[in-house]
Amino acid sequence: MGTKAKGSVILFGAEGVTERINIITWVEIDPNDWGGVSFYISQEWSVSGITSSYPKSATQDGESVVIWRTADQSAEYDKWIEIGADHTAYTPTGGGTGVVIIELDYIGKKTDSAKPFSVMVGVGSDDKDGIMIRHPDFKVIEVSP
Repeated sequence: MGTKAKGSVILFGAEGVTERINIITWVEIDPNDWGGVSFYISQEWSVSGITSSYPKSATQDGESVVIWRTADQSAEYDKWIEIGADHTAYTPTGGGTGVVIIELDYIGKKTDSAKPFSVMVGVGSDDKDGIMIRHPDFKVIEVSP
């Protein structure tokens, strides 16, 4: 599968205290992929904005970026942003490329804002012996202020 994400994380704040984060990512989603790219965001951060040029594809129009949130207060990553994914029917979304900018604001305890920021990024999909697997490739990225 040729789905991938490459990007940068920019921290904003003062005196070692991060108050805002921008994740700037170029995504390429394989035409046969139904899993797309997802960013899993921890509880201390609120999604304040998303700008996306995805999909840049001749075969696809419309909204392809979705934000989900869990009600589980104990989940490490309680919100996630999906790009080019279909997890209901496991149907490929047509693929494409684009730039996605995710803006995050810190909403946790002020005393914790100097700890490393962590985001998990998952890409792709697979079928192993009839079992549909979402994001067989993922990475946890930590950024320190």
